[in-house]
Amino acid sequence: MKVEDSGYDLSNYDYLRVPLSLKKKFSLIGLLGMFVQAGPYVEFKINGENFKNIDNECNSKYFETGINAEAGVELLNLLELGMYCRKALTDNYGDDTPDFGDI
Repeated sequence: MKVEDSGYDLSNYDYLRVPLSLKKKFSLIGLLGMFVQAGPYVEFKINGENFKNIDNECNSKYFETGINAEAGVELLNLLELGMYCRKALTDNYGDDTPDFGDI
């Protein structure tokens, strides 16, 4: 994704994501089952730079956290089909300008 008028490409960021999830399987009918999975994750920035927008410089964070969840069905004890959702709990980008409204 290109940031307009800056020539900077946001796709050249590399993160290492480390999830920690618990999974529970339920048997419905012999060869058919379902599962749910949930837990937190952390991400560590490996590569990438900051970029400037019109007003100030935006810094990418080096450490991020979030939660993930998955649910689906298991067929014949061999194949799992599921949907995965991830929600970040921290901001990926921020600026270093002080907010004097908090004083």
